[in-house]
This record gives sequence, structure tokens and C-alpha cells, in this order.
Amino acid sequence: MTVQLPFDQAHPLDVAPLLRQLQQDGVVHGVRTAVGDQAWLVTGYEEVRRLLADDRLGRSHPDPANAARLGQSVLFGGPMGNYETEQADNARLRSLLQRISHPGGCGHCGLGWKN
Repeated sequence: MTVQLPFDQAHPLDVAPLLRQLQQDGVVHGVRTAVGDQAWLVTGYEEVRRLLADDRLGRSHPDPANAARLGQSVLFGGPMGNYETEQADNARLRSLLQRISHPGGCGHCGLGWKN
């Protein structure tokens, strides 16, 4: 069964009933995005962790004009970044964030934690 995103919710802070049902039925589901493109919805925690760690998946696309889109938003609806440099860009960002995301990491800029 292919379901349509976004899911109906009674309240913005409540989990959509259809999402709960999909979580019970399995971890990978075919869906259609808000603009009608086919996509996969992964609901299992461990499966999502593995996907996020997989270098074969990313936010960019080799052909952005023909990439599946989540919505109409210019900023968040489709692929982001440069497909050719995405892995290097991500490594650079992780390196920069690691410097400031640990105790004392950004002491010189006033944003670090005090020991």
C-alpha cells in the first residue's frame, strides 16, 4: 500500500494514527510525497540510524531538476548541496561542529562550557 504524505493529525504534537499503524506493520514503506513523488518512509530506529550513516545516501542529487521533492519549498522541498562535493562538505561540517560541541571546544568565542 502506498500512502500519501503528509499524514492527517488531530493536533500538531500528536503522532499521526496512520504513522503509528505503519510503525506496527513494518519498518520500510512506499509513500508519495506532498507533491506526488514516490519515496520511502523508514520508521524503524535502528534502520534510520544505519541509513543516516550510509555514505551512499545524501541530501544532494546528480540531477536536481529531476529529483523527488518533499514539497514546494525552494529551501527545504528538494535536494540540497552539491552532489560532487557532498561527502567532503559533510566531513568539513562535522569537523567544525566537533570543535565547538564538546566541553571547552569554543572557549575563545564565549560559547564553550566552563570546566
